[in-house]
Amino acid sequence: MTGTRWLLSCVLLGAVVSGALAQPGVYNVEGRITAWDHINRTFRLVYEGRTYTVSVQDATRYERSAWAARQADLRDEEHTLDEHDVWLTSSQFWSANRTGQFAEVYGTRTGSTVNASHVELFLR
Repeated sequence: MTGTRWLLSCVLLGAVVSGALAQPGVYNVEGRITAWDHINRTFRLVYEGRTYTVSVQDATRYERSAWAARQADLRDEEHTLDEHDVWLTSSQFWSANRTGQFAEVYGTRTGSTVNASHVELFLR
């Protein structure tokens, strides 16, 4: 495959993958968690210069990416990429202060509040 075809294939594949996550009415924010309120089950993060408050519902799904799940030697990249993401229960997610961790959130937005349907944590 020539360099141009390979690059075009990667771009098209990226569009398909990101399009699968982008659904009508679903809003996506990502950034470092700057405030953590486990009692009210909210946290804040900054995305593109704006601060968003993220709230959750009973049906919210929590995920820790394979990169975050692996605390061992990250130089073993091949092994790391083969690991699966880990689903967390609500209790597992809220039991630790996540301030400073990188999160990607999908949900609906009203003003500066995002009602999360899916929260994914990353090690970055």
